[in-house]
Amino acid sequence: MPETTIFLFRKMSVTEAEKTLTASSMQPAIKGAHLIKHFSTSLKKVRVFRNKAVTAPQTIIQIQLDTTKFEELIKQSVPQEGASKFPDKVQISMEGLTTEEITAGHINVGIPPTLLEAFNRSILSVKEVK
Repeated sequence: MPETTIFLFRKMSVTEAEKTLTASSMQPAIKGAHLIKHFSTSLKKVRVFRNKAVTAPQTIIQIQLDTTKFEELIKQSVPQEGASKFPDKVQISMEGLTTEEITAGHINVGIPPTLLEAFNRSILSVKEVK
């Protein structure tokens, strides 16, 4: 039986996490921030990720998604490298993933602002990872 849900992880400021948890959806980028929302299927990768531009306290959230809706969203994704030519496409990368994680099927996903609403419609639950 195929998996009906997929889990993505994202490290974010505690302030962004509070808003995300309250709304059970991702919030648009704040002014001056990178517009693409980046996630990974690898909790291990997200745990070691360091965004040097963020000095505020951070936490990790886990987002459970409907697999069918998520696969529809990423159907026409593009590699992150060179993705600036396709600003309205989901970006996929393997950056920062170990060989074992790649072999296990882990990916990193970048959601552009134009697809954030569709992404939010695929969310089943959001919780903080301790």
